[in-house]
Amino acid sequence: MNKRQVLDDVLAGRPTVGVPTLFWKHFAGDDALGDAAVRAHRDWVTATDPVLIKVMNEQLYPVAPDWESVAPYRVDEPRFQEQLRVVRALVEEYGESHQVFVTMHGVVISAFHSTGVPGYEPNRMLVSKALREQTEAVDAAYQTVAESLIAHAEAYLDAGADGITYAALGGERSNFTADEFARHVRPRDLAVLEAIGDAGGTRMLHLCKDDLDIDRFRGYPTELVSWGARLNDISFERARALFPDATLVGGIASDDPLFAGGPQADRDPDATIERVVAENGGRGRLIVGADCSLPDQTAGRDVGVLAAAAARA
Repeated sequence: MNKRQVLDDVLAGRPTVGVPTLFWKHFAGDDALGDAAVRAHRDWVTATDPVLIKVMNEQLYPVAPDWESVAPYRVDEPRFQEQLRVVRALVEEYGESHQVFVTMHGVVISAFHSTGVPGYEPNRMLVSKALREQTEAVDAAYQTVAESLIAHAEAYLDAGADGITYAALGGERSNFTADEFARHVRPRDLAVLEAIGDAGGTRMLHLCKDDLDIDRFRGYPTELVSWGARLNDISFERARALFPDATLVGGIASDDPLFAGGPQADRDPDATIERVVAENGGRGRLIVGADCSLPDQTAGRDVGVLAAAAARA
């Protein structure tokens, strides 16, 4: 049985042999683009044996001089076409054995990227502050970004991708208020996710960062959910209550010592898998993974130790 069928079984709640896993990291520097990106993905897949191919995406939303100037990110732009070329190459290589998901930065983080300011972590308040000061212009920019992301998703699916991983940032309590999120962010996120579903794509909703108010995402349409469980102390039980029909992806902190230069002497990968399964209440609709991207320096062979433990669980 190949991984395409395994993922179908997991999504349907059918039993699988072993526990499927999915871990990812950003491919830095020269490995982020072009043929080097394809090779980096291939090496990672070989080492980590994931249940699906998660295509990373470093082609960020184009920078604009101000909020009024945020323009559509057209699919015919060379930068997007370069990402599409990576997607097509990975679909050609893995499409028969695995389902291929393309990572898309959501409305909030794409809007942040349009400012050209590096580092969301120290500067996350930039987008909410701008919304309060220039509500009309920033809201219009969010709409432009959402429409661009819909076009991107459709292009990826037309290129043979099976699904989209949608990174929905902006749910931190200390960033937008609940009302700001409901008025300006949620409708755009929903539009993108619904368009992906309408186009036949499978959706993986990725919710990360600290101070996450996961309740803001209740009702988002998705088949899989990856969330900052350990970073925010959000249990499997709570995530399951919010997304009752989704497969949960996670259970291990992305900074776990297991990923720091190999399994530590006092760490047992088999026990780690057993713990995650127990926290989920069993194997049903579970993919073991990390809260978010692993550190760039993480070696695939160290992740492979966990994947092997899950395969024999």
